[in-house]
Amino acid sequence: MGSLMGGSHIIPLPPGGELVPSVAEGRVGGGVKNTHRKRPLTAGGLAACGILEFLEFAMDERYYRFSVCLRKRHGCRVHRIPLDAGFTCPTRDGTISRGGCLYCDAHGSAASLADRSLPLRAQMLRGIEAARRRYGAGKFIAYFQAFTNTYAPVHTLREKYTEAVDHPDVVGLAIGTRPDCVPDDVLDLIGSFMPGHDTWIEYGLQSAHDRTLRALNRGHTVAQFADAVARTH
Repeated sequence: MGSLMGGSHIIPLPPGGELVPSVAEGRVGGGVKNTHRKRPLTAGGLAACGILEFLEFAMDERYYRFSVCLRKRHGCRVHRIPLDAGFTCPTRDGTISRGGCLYCDAHGSAASLADRSLPLRAQMLRGIEAARRRYGAGKFIAYFQAFTNTYAPVHTLREKYTEAVDHPDVVGLAIGTRPDCVPDDVLDLIGSFMPGHDTWIEYGLQSAHDRTLRALNRGHTVAQFADAVARTH
């Protein structure tokens, strides 16, 4: 019996199962293909194979959804709260270039809910209330989304991250940034939040070709991306 990685969980595959790529209804992922039967596995069949995790979502799903992983981990629906902490980017302030990445808007790809005119705590509280009301969420992830969210001195980052997660229902910290803006002391700071919070760093890699990255005004190389990922792990 093999296994399929699903979030932080390992899901056993049924005998004769295999991993297959899935591109269906606009979704791309991996799934379990039953090679011994013509019809999909029933709930009883799944239970018999030990794949109890799959009973938590629709039987036609082809992959283990991240939302299901979070629900299993925290016992309720978990929702990300997008934040704008007032940062900028080295491709905007002249450190590398001006104008930002070619595809990025004036708000740094921020969600409409994020409002940098509000303090971070006010953004979090407003987002939490909206997510409770609209989605029935019970736990939350502080999502630093707009611009480059490690592009500041460590003491500034510590203050902002701490303010954002200072709520009893915030269980995670997600940070969107660039691979050329994560020195080791910043990675150490982010790692310090891990004992009490699920923690993610998002590195944008819009292309694996340096020529395309230059055309996009990204201002970093593929090698810098690989280095950042290696140091993060």
